[in-house]
Amino acid sequence: MIEDFDYNEQQAMTNFGIMPDVYEAAGYKRMNELMQARPRDKRPVDAFEWMDSLGRKSGGK
Repeated sequence: MIEDFDYNEQQAMTNFGIMPDVYEAAGYKRMNELMQARPRDKRPVDAFEWMDSLGRKSGGK
């Protein structure tokens, strides 16, 4: 788990220019959520939303 935190901090420094002291001063839980956020097209989709996107109606009709 510490390796994940270190990797996230490394990515924040490399990709976003966030300094280590700023990263470490931020709340761990929230910073971890931010670093693991995915773009909308990479997020899991609810099965019914996916069916609707195909043009099908939920309920089998």
